[in-house]
Amino acid sequence: MPKIRRLSIECIEPLPPKSCTEPWDTALQNIQSKFLRLGKPSNQIELLTKILEGEWAIFLQWVYKKKWNRSHKIPRQKAYANSEPMGDVLLAILNCCIEVHAVYPNHYPNAAVWFDSICWELKHKDLEGLLNSSGGKKAYLSYLRKEIIDCYKCRENPHDKETEPHIHRLIQALVEINNSRMFPDLIKTYWGGITKALQVFATHNDRSSFAYIEVDGEDIYIREGKNRYLVSQESVAIVVA
Repeated sequence: MPKIRRLSIECIEPLPPKSCTEPWDTALQNIQSKFLRLGKPSNQIELLTKILEGEWAIFLQWVYKKKWNRSHKIPRQKAYANSEPMGDVLLAILNCCIEVHAVYPNHYPNAAVWFDSICWELKHKDLEGLLNSSGGKKAYLSYLRKEIIDCYKCRENPHDKETEPHIHRLIQALVEINNSRMFPDLIKTYWGGITKALQVFATHNDRSSFAYIEVDGEDIYIREGKNRYLVSQESVAIVVA
């Protein structure tokens, strides 16, 4: 029988309102609070949602610390040792939204709304990917390298405009800016920044012995090296005030 693993994410608190200036404060509050529900609610979806909300709460703590408040202390940093690389990916996307929004026609009233929309999309993709994943961690890392990072390096857009419209618009704008050769520094610094952050994230997770989520039928596990722990509904909770 797999061991029962208690996940202590109940004490994670979201960033309080007015942590930074508008429109970014509204964006961060939105990202912390909303999560797309997939189909009919089930115990499995509710449990995965709780786990992912806990992870995203920490990702945003890193974004906030590195963008707005260097003295901010990351809560439960040891328990979420894998969180900083993903925080860096989101920060790179945020910075890219700012730069592209300033020079390229788009659908968004400001860069914060664009970033908020992309994060909402990524959270949905996280949940959907866990529910429909096959091949586990290795398959995910292979997809990340071959389908995303390689395309970015070749200045191509790997995202589907129907299922990933917000990140698709950002990367497509970068493709067209790159083709125009009008802002080479933007491409090198900001698209290059996303690519580098994703490479670091993939390498970190490839080498890491820390925990990651694994779905097997109706059961959810935390995998740590060769050990696998069954997660119970009662063991996971996150307080979002």
